Amino acid sequence: MILIYLMLGAVCGLLMIMTVDSVYTDTLSAGKYLMIFALTLVFMYAAILLQIIIHESGHLVFGLLSGYGFRSFRIGSLILLKEENGVKLRRIHIAGTAGQCIMSPPDMKDGKIPYVLYNLGGSLMNLISSTVFILLSLLFSDIMYLSLFMKILFAVGIFFAAMNGIPMHAGPVDNDGRNTLSIGRSAEAMRSFWIQMKVSDSTALGNRLSEMPEQWFTMPSESGLKNSMIA
Repeated sequence: MILIYLMLGAVCGLLMIMTVDSVYTDTLSAGKYLMIFALTLVFMYAAILLQIIIHESGHLVFGLLSGYGFRSFRIGSLILLKEENGVKLRRIHIAGTAGQCIMSPPDMKDGKIPYVLYNLGGSLMNLISSTVFILLSLLFSDIMYLSLFMKILFAVGIFFAAMNGIPMHAGPVDNDGRNTLSIGRSAEAMRSFWIQMKVSDSTALGNRLSEMPEQWFTMPSESGLKNSMIA
């Protein structure tokens, strides 16, 4: 993961130099380069924030299209939470995630629920937005800073799509791509995914774990404990 982030920084730096060289034919002073470099860092962090919002919006949009209901939408520590008496803005911190969109899942039918679009919706939205941003960078190629920002948004979007869409184990959790594979390969994993969503949904409504159905908390099989989705 550290290597991936270093690669993203290198790509943004390369985009900066390519953009500057395409605009300036004369030699720039060190001060001018430092100013552009600092601005590139600002653009990069702004692009990361925007692509996080776009990513979670993808889960929301494709979740709604799959029959899920809205429960919460979090960016950083700010969360929009749908409660019984309406949608509230609250603060909450969950380690290891920059954002999260929790949906209320549809009922299982024959042991199955739609899961692919909801899980991969974030990466799909990153790819869609990246296509738009690279086209905008070409459209505004004569406006250096705007074009550079669009290119960085494109690069960060591709990075997010790959980091979340290509199945991998990221730290203590699996990413969206790996979760999708896991759910599709095991009926037990699919049920576990559904239970996780139901528990989150019920908790958001103020219910205690002790008030939830006991069958949601049965011990999984020994092989299931080796699967992070089930365990």
